Amino acid sequence: MYIFPVNFQPKTYTLQPRVNFRGRLEKDVVNFSKKEFLTLPPKEIWARIKASLSNAKNFIGKGGEAKVWKIEGTNYCIRIVYDAVINQNLKPDFNISEKDKVNHVVAKFDDDFTIMPVIEGVTFYSNKINNDKVASIVENMPQEAFDRLFLQVYHAEKIGMKFDSGPCNIIINPEELTMTAIDFSELVLSTSMMSRILWSLVPQYISNEAQVKHCAGRIMLALLTALNSGCDIDLGVCGISRFIDSVVDNKNYARILKNEFEKISNGEASITGSEKVIRAVVRQLFFDS
Repeated sequence: MYIFPVNFQPKTYTLQPRVNFRGRLEKDVVNFSKKEFLTLPPKEIWARIKASLSNAKNFIGKGGEAKVWKIEGTNYCIRIVYDAVINQNLKPDFNISEKDKVNHVVAKFDDDFTIMPVIEGVTFYSNKINNDKVASIVENMPQEAFDRLFLQVYHAEKIGMKFDSGPCNIIINPEELTMTAIDFSELVLSTSMMSRILWSLVPQYISNEAQVKHCAGRIMLALLTALNSGCDIDLGVCGISRFIDSVVDNKNYARILKNEFEKISNGEASITGSEKVIRAVVRQLFFDS
């Protein structure tokens, strides 16, 4: 499922030129810490939450299981499962599991009420910005944004939390030059991890063929960067073979890409040599044509 529509405090953005920056590849691009709000007595926390729920401007979006609201005067939002009943005696629990952290949870009252940081940015199908503008923002993101998004999703999938593909499930922030995946679950999904990233960034009926090719090439290069950086990457978790089959029509080029990625993963060949081959093929297939 995906949250539809989503408006995570969108701003008016102007497209920036592509820039290159270097930085450590983090498991999650969202950093947060407990703020004063979460140290208040439980009844005061609930009073703030209830006040926020009474103002329609604080509504962020909804999915198949819950609604999400911004909590006024804070940098947090609350996810409330449908038909949940507020119990003001519940206290926030900060002992968050690794699987909850994947979904950016910082505190829970129980499974029906979870607190998360507000993630600024835009998504497709927002009522604050049109889809063509979002597609242009994605296209102008630096490669490092794709690299970080790839690792965020990969580390989640490695512990069994699958990224649920959807046009509102990646928040794009052109000011911070970040893309953040927000919807993970333990569902069994048939599509490959890399394909789910792709189709969230180039949604059907919105994106054209050139945008799909461009984004597919960027995601493939993100895998290459992860392998070259020394990360322990399982190609099976990535679904690289199925991804290549879905985006590469030429069987000879598909075979070359699969072989070179396998060589790097298995340590069977020079990374430099295989990297040159992969980059040359990706450039020809996705960027030059």
